[in-house]
Amino acid sequence: MAEASEEIENAGGRTVSVCVPVLNGERYLAASIESILRQTHPLVEVLICDACSTDETPRIAAEFAARDPRVRVVRPPASAGRDFAELNWVIRQTIGEFVAIYHADDVYDATIVEREAAYLKKHRDVGAVFSLPRFLDPDGNVTGEIKLPPELDGVTRFDCGTLTEVTLRYKNILLSTPSAMLRRSVFDLVGGFDLDGYGAQADGEMWLRMVRSAPIGLVRDHLFGYRFHPAQWSRRFHNTRTTREPFFRMMDYHLSQPGVRDSVTPDALTMYRFWEAKDETERAANALVLGDPVRARAILGASLVRPFLRSVGFRPVARVLILKALVDAAARLGAGQFARRAVYWSRFRRRMPPDLKPVPESVCWSLDDNSETDRKANASALLAPRNVQVFVDPFSYHFLGNGLFDTHSKWNRDGSLRPWLILRSLLEEHGIKIDTADYLGEKELGRSTIVYSSFGIHDRFEKVLRKKGALLNSFYMFETVMYAPKMYAMLPELSEHFRSVYSWADTQTLNKYTTGRFSVRPFRIPSPFSDVTDRYWSRTDRHGVLFVCSNRRGVPMEGDLFDDRIRAIEHFSEAGDFDLWGKGWDNQSGLSPDAAAAVRKSRRGPLADKYEAYSRAQFVVCFENQILPGWITEKIFDCFRAGAIPLYLGAPDVNDWVPSDCFVDVRKFASFEELSEFMGALTSEEIMRYRVAARDFFKSDAFRPFSAEMFAERFLRDVQLQIEERQSRGSVS
Repeated sequence: MAEASEEIENAGGRTVSVCVPVLNGERYLAASIESILRQTHPLVEVLICDACSTDETPRIAAEFAARDPRVRVVRPPASAGRDFAELNWVIRQTIGEFVAIYHADDVYDATIVEREAAYLKKHRDVGAVFSLPRFLDPDGNVTGEIKLPPELDGVTRFDCGTLTEVTLRYKNILLSTPSAMLRRSVFDLVGGFDLDGYGAQADGEMWLRMVRSAPIGLVRDHLFGYRFHPAQWSRRFHNTRTTREPFFRMMDYHLSQPGVRDSVTPDALTMYRFWEAKDETERAANALVLGDPVRARAILGASLVRPFLRSVGFRPVARVLILKALVDAAARLGAGQFARRAVYWSRFRRRMPPDLKPVPESVCWSLDDNSETDRKANASALLAPRNVQVFVDPFSYHFLGNGLFDTHSKWNRDGSLRPWLILRSLLEEHGIKIDTADYLGEKELGRSTIVYSSFGIHDRFEKVLRKKGALLNSFYMFETVMYAPKMYAMLPELSEHFRSVYSWADTQTLNKYTTGRFSVRPFRIPSPFSDVTDRYWSRTDRHGVLFVCSNRRGVPMEGDLFDDRIRAIEHFSEAGDFDLWGKGWDNQSGLSPDAAAAVRKSRRGPLADKYEAYSRAQFVVCFENQILPGWITEKIFDCFRAGAIPLYLGAPDVNDWVPSDCFVDVRKFASFEELSEFMGALTSEEIMRYRVAARDFFKSDAFRPFSAEMFAERFLRDVQLQIEERQSRGSVS
């Protein structure tokens, strides 16, 4: 809070810039700009940020710029990105101390700028201020206005605890971004909108991030008209959405920040858990009415409602329970037309339309209704969708129901599912449909050739063998020996049935873990990301050592690094400026008294965003689970992405794959004390050389074996080759 206040105190004049992002907004742009130019408070500039519109928007914007010197039309470079990236860009072009974010299809009262600017002038510690909306239909008629809950009567200012409490109870009813006016200095301080993980909720995430540094204000009057379309994309998406709402990822991250969870009441947290259970049930219903009972059952498996009955109230809980029971019954019956219609009626209280289909998932991550143009398949007739269907078993049962490809899944922490999204996209470009293997047998496959692969589940391929004509293509060993000994014991059997078995190690290395004959092909575990993220990498206020790991030990065996991790925790905890993040450390049974004391001193709890945490650290303890040749996981690349220096211990051949100037090799030091002396003696120039070398490694050919793109290309090539082999034998028509 002190840091934000100092930034505000050093601010200059009292000018207001207005930013208006627009894409193909010809219908409403003129009315919106006219309402902004009629403001009673002087404006230093109005920036119309046109994202390459293809309708009459450029002409309308140019006409306003020609007749009013305050209006400028700006077009972000292609490198700026889309949506909130464009908004970040245009805000950084402003010259005003205060920046208003107003939308191209909304209409503003003449006093909104005056009222909001006056609030920021009076409350010099506040970072941003909002006002309340009236709702307009497409023709501009007022259809209603937002009403705040009674407990907010008279409240015009929110600290972190108050805003979090309200958001948990009511979701985001307060902060309407089309009415936001913020201090440019505070925007710069918090780093702008986060483009990596929150999609259409990136604005809400920034306000929650901002309130941790500076309070947020509210002008309690209805000062703008929010144009509401009954059939707009957001409602259509919600009515068919089967992916987790980005709101929950945003709140999970916010609640993980120090002190935030302790600032709210237990009832608010209970209400938040109810919102998520309700979302799960509604998503399952959407999947069912779209004809996907497998997905419906997978979503329902995580939904619990009854524990919320006392805190939330009978009627909302009862509605969710009834819908859940109906969806579950319909899914078990196979989601026939009658069952789908019954679920739809229960969900929306109207008849199911005959042409119901999902809105593209990408819409959820966009500010507008222009989803990406469908990619055209350029595959040969051999690889047409009706001829080839790929089914894949994921690493664990958590990812079934196509959860492996769900960007909004709670399992997609830190974007870890990105390699499988790239895989799906590449296969679809070649006309190949991919689903998780629990769909096998649930769909009418017709004349499709079934191609099956597994990323670790090893007890279901025999079922596929019974499918006439099914091809067992590839098995990837994504888990280390100590956590999946049964999988390694099955290597001979897997090698017999799958066309290719891929491992991080060669056959000779793996011989000690099984008996019998087998063969494996090499692969490198793909990294979710293949470059640094500038807002993490360029951070300069770094200090100390960080360690992210769970208190989990596999089957004890040679090369197990669990004890080495404990010794590192003991040493760095004693040395100071050390944070231990991860699950399971509340339980210290089995640890020595010294180790337990070190854990209690340094543990910080579960971590929602490891990259943000890494960006605050100078060094990161980067120990693999086990010392095994070739076992190089994403851990070291996560450090590179955020600009932290890895203290690496793991694969003995790591220097064959990753340049030694990118990390500190713990093997070179006789003790942790000697390692600490080395770290303390590094100059700022030497530290920067490590970081630059890691960034350059991402851009080099040496990184390509670890890239998600190369993994996807190999997978596609294997599918194509196996089908060509069958075709050459005359087995494919």
